[in-house]
Amino acid sequence: MQAPSEPSGTARVLVAAGVGLLGWGLGAAAAYAIQRHCVGEFCAVGPIFYGGAAGGGLGLAVGAHLGNRKRGSFPLDLLTSGAVWGLGYLAMKYSIDQNDDTGVLVTAITLPLIQLFATVLVEGATSPAVETRAP
Repeated sequence: MQAPSEPSGTARVLVAAGVGLLGWGLGAAAAYAIQRHCVGEFCAVGPIFYGGAAGGGLGLAVGAHLGNRKRGSFPLDLLTSGAVWGLGYLAMKYSIDQNDDTGVLVTAITLPLIQLFATVLVEGATSPAVETRAP
């Protein structure tokens, strides 16, 4: 009997990205539904942003864990995803406070990628090595 093979890095990243996007969409939709009676031109932007961020961060952690066949540490995946988002949020807030549009743009583009890869790497690092046996 052959031991199960190690999931490919590409598969882990794709599953995490897909579930992360799904989580972002569900989080944003839930936040919008909760505050749909809001009055004002931009009142929906904040809750949708935070709902999407929360859902996306949770989705990344779930996707990384599922993509690695649930072998790593889900709590550490969740902590990593949240910590990276928190640092990115602070970087974006600083850029906004400094009127640095380039900083905001760079953070908005790189934050999801860094969050994705950091979460997948932590999931892989916390999973036990797969033993392979000769047939």
